[in-house]
Amino acid sequence: MTAQFPRLVELQEVVGDELVHTMIDMFVSTAQSDIPQLLNAIKQGDCATVRTDAHRMLGGCRNLGLDQLAAVCQHLEDEARAGRVDQTAGAAVQATFESTVAQLREWASATA
Repeated sequence: MTAQFPRLVELQEVVGDELVHTMIDMFVSTAQSDIPQLLNAIKQGDCATVRTDAHRMLGGCRNLGLDQLAAVCQHLEDEARAGRVDQTAGAAVQATFESTVAQLREWASATA
């Protein structure tokens, strides 16, 4: 079953399929280059970088309605703001990102 992304459907109605697919591609491309830095910051316990990177990714997630990944990013940002970095969070970020990308690609194919 194809994942449902109500925010993407709303965006399609406003800006059209082509722009929504471009937005998805841009998000995935940007996130793929940002994830390694975020994972390294988590590993290093670098709260400032975790907070900044998680916040940046959170914005993209919210714009596209990627709720699961947004929740992970929000948690990372909140924890880093409080001076904590959960060393196990890297695995959750990676797994949630990969799952989200797979669902986005499936959704984009189904709506093309």
